Amino acid sequence: MMSTMIIPEQTINVRVGDRFSINLDENPSTGFTWGWATASTTFQATGDEFRPKAGVRMQAGQGGTRTFHFQATAPSSGSIYFSLCRGNEISAKHTVELRIQGNGAMPAPAPARPQMPAPKPQMPSMPPMPQMPGMPKIQMPQMPGMPPMPQMPGMPKIQMPQMPGMPKIQMPQMGQPGNKRF
Repeated sequence: MMSTMIIPEQTINVRVGDRFSINLDENPSTGFTWGWATASTTFQATGDEFRPKAGVRMQAGQGGTRTFHFQATAPSSGSIYFSLCRGNEISAKHTVELRIQGNGAMPAPAPARPQMPAPKPQMPSMPPMPQMPGMPKIQMPQMPGMPPMPQMPGMPKIQMPQMPGMPKIQMPQMGQPGNKRF
């Protein structure tokens, strides 16, 4: 479930070269962390940090504050979009839009905002399967969008054995005369 947080209208005086910070409550032990995106060159990020709540030791389940640091780089308007989500999820739990205008005003979030870039899924790495004695090596099917695995030097290409009762299928070699490529 996504919700939008409203930042009350306020004024900040940001000039070229000035630094400013945005503080957002966060509990990284839940897997949810704040990230940000912008298409503006009005400011650039100079870092971020997480601090546990005052007077509390950092421990699992304990929240705190994520502080993003920025520096104004141009005398114009721009927006920063903050999104609270888990690293492997596409949808956000909360979003915040911060608009900074040339005069430094921060109006309430606009109703329409660009889509946050989706996190790229990461495939887990798996150890290679051991070769079992007496069993043919199985070739995995080619996954769409992935380059084919090259033939290992000095290793013979092993064909799968013919299954009883199944017709033998002969695949043509690509690139030979008379074969068409599609």
